[in-house]
Amino acid sequence: MKFIQQLDPPPLDIMALAPELNKQTKLKEVAGIPLQAPTVDNCRQIQMFNTKPDDFFICTYPKS
Repeated sequence: MKFIQQLDPPPLDIMALAPELNKQTKLKEVAGIPLQAPTVDNCRQIQMFNTKPDDFFICTYPKS
């Protein structure tokens, strides 16, 4: 009996795994800073958010 099946090696290029990710995101400007379009949409929501004096805001950005 053969227990081990030979599999194809994984692709070296990560984009080969998910070609739909291999597209360029459109840029828009906010205060002269170019940002990805989805980020700009979130910025608008944040700018319109009503805060209270005891609120605080934490902003993070992924490293990769």
